[in-house]
Amino acid sequence: MDMNTEFPIGAAVIGLVASHRAMITKQIRAFDLYPGQDMMLMQLLGQPNQSQNDLRKALHVDHSTIAKSIGRLAKREIVTTTKSTQDKRITLVSLTPRGIDLAKQVVAIWHAAEETALNRLTESQKDDFLNDAKQITTNFDQKNA
Repeated sequence: MDMNTEFPIGAAVIGLVASHRAMITKQIRAFDLYPGQDMMLMQLLGQPNQSQNDLRKALHVDHSTIAKSIGRLAKREIVTTTKSTQDKRITLVSLTPRGIDLAKQVVAIWHAAEETALNRLTESQKDDFLNDAKQITTNFDQKNA
C-alpha cells in the first residue's frame, strides 16, 4: 500500500509534522531539552504562572507528560512551582530567570523554522495554507467532539 496515494492528506500532514519536529528537536537538544519542553517554555513565556492543567490543555498532552516535564525542568531550575493561594490543589508553573532566557532562545529557533517553512511561498500561498490547515483541524475537532 502506498500511503501517499491511498491517504495523501494524512501522509502530507505526517510528513510535515515530522520534518518540522525533526528540525526543532535537533536545535533544542543543544539546550538539553526534550521534544515538547520547547512548547511548554514558550507557553509559559507568553503566560506566566499557569496551572499544570492549563498547560496540559494548551499543549494537548496528558497530565503525566506535563508532570514529568515540569519535574525535569524544575530540577534544572528552568521552572518553579507554587501552590495557588486560591486553591491549594492547583500547582502553578512559572519560568525562572534562567528559564526566561532559554525560552527566548527557543522562540528564536521557532522563528527560524517558520522562515524555513515559508521560504519561497507567496503571501497568497501562505494565507491559503493557514486557512486550509485551520479548516482541516476544525473538521477533525468536530469529528472528535
